[in-house]
Amino acid sequence: MNGFGIYIWPGDRKYVGFYVNDQKQGYGKYYWNDGREFNGWWFLNKQFGPGKYFEGNKGKTEIAICDGVEDRQMKYGLWENGKRIRWFAADQVPLVNQGSLDYTEFYELPNSKTETPRGLGFEPPSNFDEQLNMIRTAFPEIDREWP
Repeated sequence: MNGFGIYIWPGDRKYVGFYVNDQKQGYGKYYWNDGREFNGWWFLNKQFGPGKYFEGNKGKTEIAICDGVEDRQMKYGLWENGKRIRWFAADQVPLVNQGSLDYTEFYELPNSKTETPRGLGFEPPSNFDEQLNMIRTAFPEIDREWP
């Protein structure tokens, strides 16, 4: 697959985002069946670069709801080759988004700085929601299986 797509595994794990040569690449959202969620960048099928991680809610007896949205803890982090290598402090997040904090300085593997894009932020690209809405329009049944 090349372009934008959705894949749902048996057991309710889900991915929505960009693909290149059948691999997750670019911005995407991955959902585990226990409620955990990763929204961020992928390279060669692995989480790579800035991302937001949401804790799961499975097994919790009380979940706060604010404006119709579950209140789950969210953290900003940096991933390299599928592994989270650091969390960012709240004051660092705008700096990453503005490009004034070069997150590639924190990569641990020697080729990561040269093989992956720089200047990515924590937010999806501007065409992400448009791509998702096109799929939802073409395949309305997807909403029965999508959060």
